[in-house]
Amino acid sequence: MKLAGYILIGSDWPVVSANPLDTLVAATESRIEGQGALNEELKLLDAIEGMTRWPAEQAGFDHVGALEAGYHADMIWINSSDFNDPNKWRESGVSKVWKSGSLIYDADK
Repeated sequence: MKLAGYILIGSDWPVVSANPLDTLVAATESRIEGQGALNEELKLLDAIEGMTRWPAEQAGFDHVGALEAGYHADMIWINSSDFNDPNKWRESGVSKVWKSGSLIYDADK
């Protein structure tokens, strides 16, 4: 998909649940007639950036929304065997959460 601007994706739209993993799947899945706009599914990286980097940047937040030097290290770990399949991510769920570089949730403990 050729982008002419930013795609901002939130989990509060009435298409899926408030679970961001459901939102990610909905943004990347192909649709059939009657299930929304056809042929407008996003590539996985575009969907991830639409849920992280671009909303933070457009809202004027500094040093959040991406994994870059000097940014706050807020991130999640999804223990999935297939990086390219958000459905597998949703099935696996979030197993770790870091906030400002500190581990604040670990499903294994």
